[in-house]
Formats: sequence, structure tokens, C-alpha cells
Amino acid sequence: GIVGAWAAYELARAGCSVEVLDADLGERSASFGNAGILAQSYAKPMSNPRNLLAGMRSVLGSGHDVEVVRPLGFATLRWLLRFGVDSRPFRASAAAEDVSRMTRRSIELYEELASREGMDLGLRRTGWLYVAHTPSALRQQQALALEMARIGIRSEMLSADGVHNLEPSLDPALVGGVLYTDDSSMDPGRIVTTVREAARRHGANFVEGCVEAADLERGRVRGLLTASGETVTADQFVLAGGAGCAALGRMVGVRIPVERGTGWSLTVPTPEPLAGRALMGIEDHVVINPDARSIRITGGMRFGGEIGQLPPPGHLAALRASAERILPALGDVQEPGEGWMGARPMTTTGLPIVRRVNPTTIVVTGHGTLGMTLAPESGVQVRRLILGACSSEQEALP
Repeated sequence: GIVGAWAAYELARAGCSVEVLDADLGERSASFGNAGILAQSYAKPMSNPRNLLAGMRSVLGSGHDVEVVRPLGFATLRWLLRFGVDSRPFRASAAAEDVSRMTRRSIELYEELASREGMDLGLRRTGWLYVAHTPSALRQQQALALEMARIGIRSEMLSADGVHNLEPSLDPALVGGVLYTDDSSMDPGRIVTTVREAARRHGANFVEGCVEAADLERGRVRGLLTASGETVTADQFVLAGGAGCAALGRMVGVRIPVERGTGWSLTVPTPEPLAGRALMGIEDHVVINPDARSIRITGGMRFGGEIGQLPPPGHLAALRASAERILPALGDVQEPGEGWMGARPMTTTGLPIVRRVNPTTIVVTGHGTLGMTLAPESGVQVRRLILGACSSEQEALP
């Protein structure tokens, strides 16, 4: 995915010999199925009182944004209990500052890669418009925007007329919105492919393969055994397996506290752009990201239960219905679209994990819904852990 690709790019650019083992070099990973937004506005982590209450409602059968479903394993229950502890207001606010700082640096790194490598990432710097059908939802979002303004996240409060002047195709019944002016949209698949290509230019080798076991000796990883029977050896190993990092951690003898948060999306081909920027329905928490030839709809987060290759038809129908309430023109599109379902690596704090877990192994995971947004800065942190923050490195790799 995008996090491993960025780590590979940073290390290869630094002169390391890099081989990436990826269970799927196709388009089924979370890095390909997400909403496609570089989101400064999403700095407040999921571990906050609002989402904790949403999860509790879902257990009683009335949740929407956050679902908790059976079966729940012991590890998931332990994670959810810790999530509740970390959802205290002061913790969420402190984490938001850290995420915001990482986000700003990551956006700079995307721009530097595009300039340095001469690559077009296709970023659409048009902002992210949150819209509401009810005054209470709008007031709640306005309060959050004012809170985020204190850590430098810019926004504009829009009346109903302001929303429709900006996006005339939206539902006339919308009462207003908040435009986060510094957010950007993109095609996530294009971004992942471009970063992989940049890493390849510097010598990184990408191999499709699934790791099945680790060869350990005195707390060090000596090699990784793949499903094909090959043993891959290296001086250093980076575990960037997303939601699979918990299982990878067990292979190397460490506990990595990430939980699978299942998400789903629907991508519908369109004859023309249906809107000029990414949208968020505040009540349903449904994201609508249009580009020239399609529209991607995402929403929801589920903990527990089983994960399949595709979301249930009812989930996709609900996503589309929510999107059509905001963008009625979508109802005229006859194409059913293509569904996707995947797992995001969630931490209880909302902060990613980038740390050394033994002398030969570094873990980088736990980006939740912000993998695309935080991958560049995480890749830099991996490089520094492996090479050391010496002055010569800093001079060669700003």
C-alpha cells in the first residue's frame, strides 16, 4: 500500500537496497479503495467522545457512523476497552495537534516528490465541503471547525445560499456547510502507482508475495519465509502491512496494538463531473469524491464481524442512497458501480505507530483512515530509524 511504497521510496532514495514483499500488488488494498482525500480537516482522531457514543449505539442496534458487530474476539474487546479510555476529550485534542502537524508535513512531501521526480500526482486542490440537512448537524460541524482552527486548520462557514452558489447541483434542502479550504482530492490508485514508480526509479524492487513465517534468533529477525517457499534475508525489515501488522507482529514475537476497522466504497462511472469538489454529508458521514469520469462514495467503520471480498449489497445501496440525497444528479446515473471492501489499521489513540520493535525490525502501521494523508511523513520516519538522523543524511535528504 501507500505507506510501504513511501517507506521504500525514502529508503531507496537514500541509497539502500530495497525489496518490497506485497501480498497484493493489484488494486484490492485499502490504499486503492479509500475516499481519495488528503485531509487536514480530519485531524481529530476517531478516539473521541462522539465516536465512542456512536459505537455504543451500534451495539444497541442504532449505530451508523461506527458499528460494532459480532463475532468479537478477545483482542478486539481489549482494543475497544482501550479505545474507550483514549476517547477522553483532552486526549483527542492533543492527538489532533500531532496529526495536524504530520499532515502538513506530508502534504509538503507530496509536492516535493512531484517536483523532484517530475511526476504529476493529479491532486485537485479544491477543498472538502461538509454539508448538512439539519441545523443541529451544521452547528456541530461549525463547532468542530472552530476547534480545529485553533491548530491552524482553515475553514469557511457557508449558509445555504453559499453552499448552492459554490455547488449548484446539490440538494436545495441543504441548510449550510463548512468548506475546509486546504484539503485536496485525488485518485488514490494513481497516487500509489506513482509513488511505487518513484521508488523503482531509485532501485526499489516490488515482488508479489505473502509472508508466512519469520526466522528468529535471539530476538532478531534473520529472514522471512514466503508462501512460495523462498526465504528473504535482509539487514533490516520494515513491517508495513496495514491491518495485517498484528499478525506480522506475532510472527516476529511482538504485539502490535492495531485493530481491523472494516470500510467499504462504491465507485460509479459518470459521463461528466457531478460536482466540483469532494463532499461530506454530515448526518450520514458519507464522503462523495467526484472526478472527471467517476464518483467514489465511502462511509462507515465496522469493528468485529467477518470481512469479505465485497460489501453486502445493502451496504452499497445505503451508501448510494445517502449520496443521492446530497447530490440528486447521481440518481440519473444508471451504472450500478463497483463495490470495494477492505481493512484499515486502527490504533486506539488515532496516532500511527512508527517504531523499532527489535534490533532488525521496524513497524509502521495504524494510520486508520489517514493512510494516504500521513504516508509521506511516516516514510521519512522509517528512513530516519534505519539510517539514523545523522547530519550527513539530513544534508543529502532534506
